[in-house]
Amino acid sequence: MELASSPKQAQEYLCETWGLLRTALSNRGIEIYGVRVAEPHHDGCPHWHLLIFVERKHRGVFVRLCRRYFRAMDKDEPMAWKHRFNVKDIDWSRGSAAGYLIKYICKNIDGQGMVDVQGFAEADFDSDLNIVSAAERVNAWSSCWAIRQFQFVGTPPVGVWRELRRIDGEISEEFTAAADAADHGDWAEFTRIMKVDRKVLLKKDNGLNKYREPVEKVKGLIDVATGDSIITREREWELVFGGVSDFELPRTSVNNCTLNQSIEFNKKNIPSFIDLNNKLAVANCAEFDHMNLKPRSCGNQMIRAMSQQMERVT
Repeated sequence: MELASSPKQAQEYLCETWGLLRTALSNRGIEIYGVRVAEPHHDGCPHWHLLIFVERKHRGVFVRLCRRYFRAMDKDEPMAWKHRFNVKDIDWSRGSAAGYLIKYICKNIDGQGMVDVQGFAEADFDSDLNIVSAAERVNAWSSCWAIRQFQFVGTPPVGVWRELRRIDGEISEEFTAAADAADHGDWAEFTRIMKVDRKVLLKKDNGLNKYREPVEKVKGLIDVATGDSIITREREWELVFGGVSDFELPRTSVNNCTLNQSIEFNKKNIPSFIDLNNKLAVANCAEFDHMNLKPRSCGNQMIRAMSQQMERVT
C-alpha cells in the first residue's frame, strides 16, 4: 500500500487492516463484540479507540492477531512496537466499559458533560482547547474527510431492531421472541436471540428512490431458519407534484418582471428566430419588450446579442 497523504487514505488503511483481522478471527471461529471510535491526531491523521468483548479463552489469540496485522507495515520504525497498537484490560476499580466509552462519545459529539471537579469544561489533552470547541473541530474533520466516527462491531443490525418495533398486531412465533425483546428495549436479549436461537434478516425488494433511481427498499423481515417472512411496510409514500400538468415557468431574475402587469406584450416584437412555443424564450423577449429595448438583466442582454447575431447572419 502506498503511503497515505490524507486522513481519508489513512482511514482506508485502518479499515482494510481491520477487515484482514476480522477474516483471521472468523477463520478461527472467534467472535467479538464492541464499539469503534475514530479520532483525529493533532495533524488530522485518524486513530481508533476500540472497546472489545471477547471470550476469555480467545483473548490471547485476539491480541496476538491485532499486533500482527496492525504492526505489519513499517514494523521496524522506531517505537512502532509500542505506539502502533496498545491494549489494556478494563480496570473495574476505575470504572466500567460504559464509562470508558461514554468519554470518547461525548468528546467527539458536543463535549457536553465533560467537566472537571470545579464544574468547568475540561481542556482537550492534545490541543489544550475547551472540550466543546475541540468537539466542533472533530465534527468538521469527520465531515471534511467523510470519516465514520462511531461503529458497532459484531452486533446484530439495528435495522432489524427497528423493523421489529414497527410490527403491530399478532405475529407468528418465529418473530415473537425477537419482537418482544425489541418492544421492551432489551438489546442484550435481542442480541442473544439473533446470535443463538435464530437469525432474522431484512426483507428487501426492488424499488425507486425519490430521484426515480432503482434501489433496494426494505419491505419487512425474513426468518432464515424457516424462510417465513412478514411485511412491516405495507404503505409506500411518494412525493408528487401538484398543480396543473402543463409546464410552469420558474421564477428567475429574468421573468420576474416588476413592471405594471397591465402592459400587454406585443408578439410582433419577437425576433423571427424565437420559438413561440418556448415559454422561457418568450418570457425573456417579453421583458425585453417591456423595457423598451433597454435590457436590465443578463437574460435580456443575451436576447439582444442573439438578435444582433441573427441579423448579421441573415
